[in-house]
Amino acid sequence: MIYAKCSVEERIELWNDLYFISDHYSEPWIVGGDFNVILGSDEKIGGLPVYIQGYEDFAFCINSFLINRKLHDLVGNIELQHLERTRSDHAPLLVTCGGLVQNCIKPFRFLKF
Repeated sequence: MIYAKCSVEERIELWNDLYFISDHYSEPWIVGGDFNVILGSDEKIGGLPVYIQGYEDFAFCINSFLINRKLHDLVGNIELQHLERTRSDHAPLLVTCGGLVQNCIKPFRFLKF
């Protein structure tokens, strides 16, 4: 679980840590949490203006993982449950994962009867 810093510079350190983890571990892993950044200005309504460099760095990080096939959307039997808040202003999530659905290409076959 991630709780990213609010400053762009400190988040870049997090993106570098994620690159390091992905290069050194081959097992599947889940990344979730509060990244304190958005992927584009269209995700924000109102408030202070968005600092473009902040979300461009995040988008670059996400796209790098997608291009290298190290990041996938969880599909299949996924259940998210919000748990009760305790000492934080953030509610914890319980993530229950079933098997992942693999996208496979089925070859076309023509059978002449």
